[in-house]
Amino acid sequence: ATTYMRGIAARFLALRGVLADDAAGPDPAFAAAAAAFREISAPFDLAVVELEHAEWLLGQGRGEDAEPLLAEAGEIFERLRARPWLERLDAAREPTALTPAPRAR
Repeated sequence: ATTYMRGIAARFLALRGVLADDAAGPDPAFAAAAAAFREISAPFDLAVVELEHAEWLLGQGRGEDAEPLLAEAGEIFERLRARPWLERLDAAREPTALTPAPRAR
């Protein structure tokens, strides 16, 4: 498989972990996807993965871990003039996004 395909596969594995509320967490898969996209200089894909990872981290109450991802994703989206993605990033930074979602019991 190409590096790009490995990045896509890792991204979807991470998102599957998010949706399944995987106890191991999607961090390793998000990191693998980001590494693949960084390796092949695919900035848009990298920024999307970083934003998705940051959104998950924020939902887990891990705002400090999310901030560097949001910063880099924001820089990339600005450079690419990806306005809808910047809006999504801004929404993730809203104060309510920093509060962990209540867990079902």
